[in-house]
Amino acid sequence: MVNFTPHPQNVLLVDYESSADFGDEQEPPSRDTDAAVFDLGAKIGGGEAMRDEMKPMEKKEFQFKKPTDQSALDELSKKTFSANTNRKINWAVGLFKSWRQHRLRTDVVEVFQIGWCDIDADDLNVEHLSFCLCSFVNEVRRQDGKEFPGKSLYELVVLIQFYLERRGIFWKLIDGPEFKHVKFTLDNLMKDRASEVGFERQGVEAIPVESEEEMWKNGILGEENPIQL
Repeated sequence: MVNFTPHPQNVLLVDYESSADFGDEQEPPSRDTDAAVFDLGAKIGGGEAMRDEMKPMEKKEFQFKKPTDQSALDELSKKTFSANTNRKINWAVGLFKSWRQHRLRTDVVEVFQIGWCDIDADDLNVEHLSFCLCSFVNEVRRQDGKEFPGKSLYELVVLIQFYLERRGIFWKLIDGPEFKHVKFTLDNLMKDRASEVGFERQGVEAIPVESEEEMWKNGILGEENPIQL
């Protein structure tokens, strides 16, 4: 006789109790060696799912764009600004270039340094640019002939810095150690113009977001002392 004994883990143990079922010449199988274990989970279901899981996964190819040429990569890696800031950058650079051309026509003593101060040149020199910026912020005037407020002078220098960054030249024209004389000149001009009687604040253009962030970072804007705006 064959007895089926339930097992706590969904397993049936088939026990052969008597040798009568196997004839006189057969000995009953041993409990230890001939207990048949059936996994009910495989009988009841899940066999197909298991076979599916055991199938090798299909290799998927990644999708890429076509190779990028060097010119397109160069354009992507350049620093970009908003359209409004680009207009201000172009205005500031145009003013600087006009001043430089004026100095080249009128100044025979320092024409060498002014001549080398071409911000579009590939061999632009830090020393020459520092000299030119100091002279520029001191001499530049508005269209009506009046002086720019000190805050506007700082903005002009920051906008010229942005122009260089568009070209891939990342010089800090205000807080960089190579341009310390530019910062000293701006600080002194701001002190002098702020102390003048009848100092006009009207007509100053709003500072673009990028310029304002740069001026906060460089300590031009702040609340720690009267020199800061």
